[in-house]
Amino acid sequence: MIAWAEQRGDLLCLLGEVDPVACRPWWVAGAGDLSATTAASVGVGALVGWAAGSVGYGILGGAIVGVPAGIAAVYFRYREALS
Repeated sequence: MIAWAEQRGDLLCLLGEVDPVACRPWWVAGAGDLSATTAASVGVGALVGWAAGSVGYGILGGAIVGVPAGIAAVYFRYREALS
């Protein structure tokens, strides 16, 4: 547990020297949310593009929609930490 805290730089949180509210963990899961949402949008866009006759434009459209959607997903996941 201490090695994990030192690696994350949260040793002060582990030892109780910092306010517990300030020690909320920030996991790398936000990057997973961003990637998964973008990948899902690109996949749906590819399917729509395939049905319309142009997979390339579908992938492009899915990426254009997916990046802001991924950012919104990360925001909604961590909105309590931002307030």
